[in-house]
Amino acid sequence: MQLLKESTKENISIALRAIRSNFLRAALTILIISIGIMALVAMNTFVDAFKGTMNSQFARLGAGTIIVSSKSNGNRRHGVQQKAQAPLTYNQVLRFKKNFDEDAIVSVSSIGSFMATVKGNGVKTNPNITIIGCDENYLELSSYDLDDGRNFSATEVTSGQNSVILGADILKTLYKDGQNPIGEFVYLGSDKYYVIGVLASKGNTFGMASDNQVLITLGALNRRYLGPQSRYRISIRPYDLTIVDDVKSAIRGMMRIIRQDDFSEDDSFTIKTSDQMTGDLNSFLSNFSLAATIIGLITLMGAGIGLLNIMLVSVTERTKEIGVRKAIGASANRIRNQFLIEAIVIGQIGGVVGTILGVIIGNIIAVYLEFSFQIPWFWIFIGVSLTFITSVLSGYIPAKKASVLDPIEALRYE
Repeated sequence: MQLLKESTKENISIALRAIRSNFLRAALTILIISIGIMALVAMNTFVDAFKGTMNSQFARLGAGTIIVSSKSNGNRRHGVQQKAQAPLTYNQVLRFKKNFDEDAIVSVSSIGSFMATVKGNGVKTNPNITIIGCDENYLELSSYDLDDGRNFSATEVTSGQNSVILGADILKTLYKDGQNPIGEFVYLGSDKYYVIGVLASKGNTFGMASDNQVLITLGALNRRYLGPQSRYRISIRPYDLTIVDDVKSAIRGMMRIIRQDDFSEDDSFTIKTSDQMTGDLNSFLSNFSLAATIIGLITLMGAGIGLLNIMLVSVTERTKEIGVRKAIGASANRIRNQFLIEAIVIGQIGGVVGTILGVIIGNIIAVYLEFSFQIPWFWIFIGVSLTFITSVLSGYIPAKKASVLDPIEALRYE
């Protein structure tokens, strides 16, 4: 065992000297390997961070939350262009909420603008405010919480009063001195709104400021911002999560009546649970991971060919050295191991460098977009394993060629 350890240590030392003597070739090979592993690890680090943050966001919607929304137009199904469907209308969503009598809580919401301005306390925000119109149940079925003030009342929503709940970033912009905005008035564009609450800070999602938005009553949104093509969303959460499937069936039946869908036609709307949305997201991210893995493998394949070439050239250039070592008693196995270890050392240097860069770059992107920081141990293991396998496969042929050289012919080589 001690002899084997010393032999391996000596071979690693020889390998490092060989790399230094052929630094440019070795560096280019290490660079190619690093790029392949970096792409693999970086993309999957970002995917893991993205997945963790998004699953957390969906989890906050609550298990069993059912989302009813307009069906996207122009979709293809089984290669066939689907019929364009009109979006859910204001009267349709209100009719559903009023008449849905299952044991569940129902909320209706819509987005009115992504580029609004809010003015208050003598200060005006940039034109990048999102306006969400909602009802009194929205906060309970969303991932938002109140930090101060109160929620909308059913009367405010029904009458469409100009009440507003401010996002945390808007509060910081308009009231930098720490004043309490509750009971104050602000302007959304040219319209005056009464501040009744402030949302708790939530952070960013997809690099977008989730705190940079305001909530107004659905009636006010419909009156001021929405038109015939506006898209509403209905959120339903059964009080008893064991009856989600029954509730979905009831939702589908009522929506088909409201939408006047013909018996022979598909639904003109979509129904999804938060679990399905999480599954769709994870399915998409799995495909993204697969694409990243394929890119990494293709790059590693090219790196493997480069490593094979550099090792073959190394064997040719060191033919006389091989002859000398064999002449003084080095066995074929020892010669083979020497060149195989040299290939593995080059590969592992590239793998370690690529892995470190991949983790750093992946997390830089994730942190910039305000996703959670990740240490992708699985992909680190995969990266190191792939470089080891690539090194062994690329180094074996040159190592075998070196081990079977005839020492007499090798000594004659010039």
